[in-house]
Amino acid sequence: MTGGKDRMKIKMQVGTRATVADFRNTYKARYLLLHGWRIDSVVKPMVAGLTNRVDLISVPTKYGQLVVKNEDMLTYVGNNVWDVRRDK
Repeated sequence: MTGGKDRMKIKMQVGTRATVADFRNTYKARYLLLHGWRIDSVVKPMVAGLTNRVDLISVPTKYGQLVVKNEDMLTYVGNNVWDVRRDK
């Protein structure tokens, strides 16, 4: 295969459903960003000299951008919009 035109494209299907953690383990961050995800990294100090990087993830919903946790269940509803379900 030569050039970018022959590359196989992965298409996010409407109705694709998984947890945030599963999406992150399956797709590259760059691909998720193309589908509306926002991933912001924050460096958090722990103890003297040690830090921890924390990723803050949000997705667009029909109500606006919503911060999600790894356990949240996401469903892709199309046009870079996601449905978010949380266990109570």
